[in-house]
Amino acid sequence: FWGAVRPAQLSCVFWLASRILLSAVTSAAAGESGPQVSAREWEQFELLNELRAAGYTSPGVDAEDGAIEYAPNLVPLQFDCRLWRAARLHSQDMVDADYFSNIS
Repeated sequence: FWGAVRPAQLSCVFWLASRILLSAVTSAAAGESGPQVSAREWEQFELLNELRAAGYTSPGVDAEDGAIEYAPNLVPLQFDCRLWRAARLHSQDMVDADYFSNIS
C-alpha cells in the first residue's frame, strides 16, 4: 500500500492516519481498566511513526524551488493513554452530536 502512495497524497495519508487513530471507536472493554486500544488503532499509531521517520518531500509547494522537504524525524511519538482516551471521547461526542470540529 505505502509504495503505491504518490508524494502529493502523502500529506493526506498523514491526516488520514491521525484521523483513524483519533476517531476509531471500538467496542472492546476490559473490566476496571476501561476501553483498550484496538489492534487497528495501534497499527495506525505505528504507521504514523514510520511515516515520520521516513520524512517527506512535497512537490510544487514552494514558489522558489517547487518543493518543501520535511526531514525525517527519528524521535518516535510516545503513546499517551490519557490523550488517546480524550481523543476517543471527543470522537464519540462528535458522532453522538452529529458535528465535526477540533473544539467541543
